[in-house]
Amino acid sequence: MVRPPLQGISYLCIRVVALIVFLLGLHNLMSFFQISLPTYLQVINVNWSSFEIFLMAGLPACMLIIISIVLWLAAGKLSIVLLPKDAARQDSTIESIAHLRGIEAFVLGIIGLLLVIFSFTTLVRIISNHIVMVSHSDFGLINYQAHFSSYMEQGLRLVIGIALLVKADSATYLLHKIRRIGLKKRAIK
Repeated sequence: MVRPPLQGISYLCIRVVALIVFLLGLHNLMSFFQISLPTYLQVINVNWSSFEIFLMAGLPACMLIIISIVLWLAAGKLSIVLLPKDAARQDSTIESIAHLRGIEAFVLGIIGLLLVIFSFTTLVRIISNHIVMVSHSDFGLINYQAHFSSYMEQGLRLVIGIALLVKADSATYLLHKIRRIGLKKRAIK
């Protein structure tokens, strides 16, 4: 199947992102086995179950690996979805402004995708840590305000990532308008 040039580039970029997320998941999984698991097992006077240890440290790493596999398998469909609708019909000349906007929209979509992946896995880690900490009375007082700010930060990143992922072409249009206003003001001076 022959893809338009921009769609081929987007397909390749999604595969590269999938590979990076997979390697990050493997790195986190190895950190789980080499650092987190031995540390949690050596804590004195705490009855940790294997599920709780996995929930706190292993689940986010496994989610990264699963997300990377889904990205790898769905790269063809995502490369079509992430591109603006008019970018797929453009010719391959780099001079075309619409082509450049298509590339910019795709890059914003990829940034949104990365924000969604990383904030989602961080939220899973924070929530699972919170669940385990609440279930054990050994932790004493829990600073709920610190947890709330972490939830809000990651939630905001998730919302921004989803917005960039879904509306990257609108964000590109808005950025183009802002740049054009700035260029007009510079030309006047």
